Amino acid sequence: MFRALYEKCLEKDQVAFCMLTMRRKQPAKLVALVPQQELAHDPLGEADRHCGFRVEFIPFAGDIRKLPMLEEVTVPEVTAEQTDLFKKMIKKVKFKFHPSHFEDPSSQNLYINIESLVFDVEDAELFDSTRPDCDRIDTKLEPLLSDMERLFGEDPEEAPKRRRNDGADNEGEPRAKGPRVLPANDEELLQMVKEGKVQSLTVAILKEYLQKQGVRGISQLTKSGLIDRILATQSD
Repeated sequence: MFRALYEKCLEKDQVAFCMLTMRRKQPAKLVALVPQQELAHDPLGEADRHCGFRVEFIPFAGDIRKLPMLEEVTVPEVTAEQTDLFKKMIKKVKFKFHPSHFEDPSSQNLYINIESLVFDVEDAELFDSTRPDCDRIDTKLEPLLSDMERLFGEDPEEAPKRRRNDGADNEGEPRAKGPRVLPANDEELLQMVKEGKVQSLTVAILKEYLQKQGVRGISQLTKSGLIDRILATQSD
């Protein structure tokens, strides 16, 4: 019977519509059985195909929606000067890729953990070479920032993100936290670092201090690495 249906559909160049249930207790899907002949040498370069029905999933009427938001969006006009600017920016940040330039972060993390256990090293720093070097990119693109602001305007301020309350107890009440003591100036921050009172110092505060001191290459450092860099600048 199935063979007869296939031959008739192939003869009349018709498709058969039916409901397909792939597994038990799954909703049925509307499909079209498209007959196809056996083809040993596909002129399109695809793999050889066998004779039989090809299953094509057909959407329901409710699945076809008209999105007015896509029709109302007006595409902004891009000038030739703006296009040339982005071409220059892309050219500045391009580099020749080679697998030897990047280490596997998972393997590096494993090696660092083994090294920490063997040599009793705390807060070993993991350098992820797959992450972009933001400081280097900023240095390369710095000459083009003035043209960027002139052609596109300044970046709008991002809205503050809502933080999840991970410190809630079983009754849904948030746990009380102690007040965060922030340094009033750079001297107070340096004194807190020397005394080891770094619990209230965030990574952003430490990076801001190092940037004021003209220290580069800190975009991928952890909090402990930033503290070590601050102490190293004082020893120098």
